[in-house]
Amino acid sequence: NLSLGLMATIGNGYAQASVNSNSSSAHAYGLRATVGATYDMGATSIGGYYRSPLKITYDDYIADGCDNFSTRFLINNLCLKYKKPLISGALSQFSGQLSTFKGFESDKPCYRCLVPDQPIGTLSCAEAGILGAIAGVVGTMQATEVIKEILEIGDSLAGKLVIYDALSATSRTIKLPKDPYCKYCGG
Repeated sequence: NLSLGLMATIGNGYAQASVNSNSSSAHAYGLRATVGATYDMGATSIGGYYRSPLKITYDDYIADGCDNFSTRFLINNLCLKYKKPLISGALSQFSGQLSTFKGFESDKPCYRCLVPDQPIGTLSCAEAGILGAIAGVVGTMQATEVIKEILEIGDSLAGKLVIYDALSATSRTIKLPKDPYCKYCGG
């Protein structure tokens, strides 16, 4: 059996998407239908605090779609501690980013290599607002990356960052190196 933890926060960052909510369950069921009944894809809820940090030990892959940095930092730390690939999707008003973080590997970055500290003056999706279709585009790309990681097919986004710009209808992929001075993954 394979387990996938789906992390999501909504609203002001304290509301939680749970197993029974439309957000986490829809993603979990969508992946189950795509990958097949062989895999057991459970959805895990996370908000300001991970309800049970040990739950992550049962998940093989973590898909994060949280809208605040403190939660993303916590997920990153747990993925590093338990050596879990983190497939992370992030949104802003008219753009999105996607990457896979495997900071527990010697040559791959963790999320904190990309965002070492809390950015000043950033707004959550709920505060800034986003074009709804951005979530669909990035979410679909993220689901594809999870499937690629599970099946070990295609090119992993570990060490890469995809940036999607809806206003220009373009995307680009840049290299994302491991920060040799990262205090979280050991650089």
